[in-house]
Amino acid sequence: MKRRRFISAAGLLGSAGALLPAALLPAALQAQDSSGGPVRADVLIRNARVYTMDGSRPAAQAVALMGTRILAVGSNEELSSLQHPGTEVIDASGATVT
Repeated sequence: MKRRRFISAAGLLGSAGALLPAALLPAALQAQDSSGGPVRADVLIRNARVYTMDGSRPAAQAVALMGTRILAVGSNEELSSLQHPGTEVIDASGATVT
């Protein structure tokens, strides 16, 4: 993963208000797309230090993106179900994401 691509993907996460509240995470994992199939992430950033700015869940390990929107924030395990063969997986190797 080139640094430029990581920074570009991480830049999408700059809006703290766009983060999915932890209480809604199970709903995102159960959601269906417009064709009735399960929702899948286009990009999955794993192994990160994610600061959510959400008092109920201030930190996480992973972020799932669909297009230019944040789909979900949670642990690596919680978001693994959003991955499919076409998902670009970015290993942040402990980098900080806000």
